[in-house]
Amino acid sequence: MNKETLSIILALGLIIVSIFAIFQFSDSEERVLNTIGSYSSNVAPDTVKIDFSIISFSDSAVESQNSNRELMNNVFSSLKAAGLSDDEIKTIDFRTDINRIWDGNKYLDSGFQTINSIRINTKKIDKAGEFIDIASSNGVNNINNLRFVLSDEKREEVFQNALASAGKNARDRADVLAKSIGFKVKGIKSINIEGDNPIYFAKSFSVESLDSTPISPGNLDVDVRVSVSFIIN
Repeated sequence: MNKETLSIILALGLIIVSIFAIFQFSDSEERVLNTIGSYSSNVAPDTVKIDFSIISFSDSAVESQNSNRELMNNVFSSLKAAGLSDDEIKTIDFRTDINRIWDGNKYLDSGFQTINSIRINTKKIDKAGEFIDIASSNGVNNINNLRFVLSDEKREEVFQNALASAGKNARDRADVLAKSIGFKVKGIKSINIEGDNPIYFAKSFSVESLDSTPISPGNLDVDVRVSVSFIIN
């Protein structure tokens, strides 16, 4: 056997070994199937949040504050008499400023204004209209915002249920797709939740949009998506 023949045999041997190694690596390589699971639904809110303000004016800061305080005390007392507790009503803003008015081409000082804002946060959503009537009849001159939302505990409950449904949807899709190409789902490589929480669209109203006191909260939209990497064989 001459050197040329020996070189050819060695070269062929190296090629065969390389091909074998490549096939061995491909065989043991982890096969991954990526799917996205989603869940969309709507849920009835269990909490209403209403922001009210009383704005009072006077020539002196003290008189403005005293007048405002008297009106707000009446609002608090009336709302509590209607069934709200101290925990369901809180002050969110209180300030006294110089009241400035525009006079042709400049601002003029015109006494003082005191703004006192409170928020109702309650699960008594069926009484939202009644609370608005009570506040308005006791001196509230601004309804800043009204939102129907989920309480923290209800939000977590809805999130977990939606997450489970989205995860099942991802697995069902993976099973169908894997079967169609002759594979089976073996395990899970990774899971990613797209956003820490489902998306809630709270309904808000301005005072101008409230045509009548009766208010219907409707439902809130919930949307959860998860991306899952499945191991298949």
